[in-house]
Amino acid sequence: MVKKTSLRSLAVNTAKAEHDAPAVVTERDEPENSKAMSLRVPPALWKELQLRKIDEGRPVNAIIIDAVQAYLRRAGGKA
Repeated sequence: MVKKTSLRSLAVNTAKAEHDAPAVVTERDEPENSKAMSLRVPPALWKELQLRKIDEGRPVNAIIIDAVQAYLRRAGGKA
């Protein structure tokens, strides 16, 4: 039998791991180089992003930035 992890325990364990992990600051994390935006996603996509974040050891923000840059490159943008 496979034990399912609840979203609550996932969030708590992720927060603990992030707190224990050393902070890595990149150019894209610096406030003067960023613009804030809100994003609404379906629950299934949010859950998948949370799992990717853990698997890759990266913040969701970095994953989203990479995805947008890849999309813009495919669409003929400058990203």
